[in-house]
Amino acid sequence: MGYLQWLEWPRCPLERRWTYGELVWSSTGCTGFALLGVVVLLAVTGAQSARSRSYEVFWFWHNVGMVLWMVLLFLHGSQGWFGVGIPLVVPVCSLPFACYALDRVLRVAR
Repeated sequence: MGYLQWLEWPRCPLERRWTYGELVWSSTGCTGFALLGVVVLLAVTGAQSARSRSYEVFWFWHNVGMVLWMVLLFLHGSQGWFGVGIPLVVPVCSLPFACYALDRVLRVAR
């Protein structure tokens, strides 16, 4: 295990005792709740009854929600860093973001 210790930088922030309030009101906690709110909003507007009532609301919130999701996910995950100096979220979110961006470009090009 000793030869992998360079990957353990910086140390895990949860090694100290955090209070519930510190966890909830930290940037990771706030963005986590915001991500949950986006998922709930997308679920509510994506329900069959809501879509059939107002497709425009469904369409708007799903397009805004995708962008919000990626921004919030980046902010949420940027608190954990690899030992090589990049946020953990970069390799995790790069492929989904690239696929979404490619889809948007191809839709505009049509």
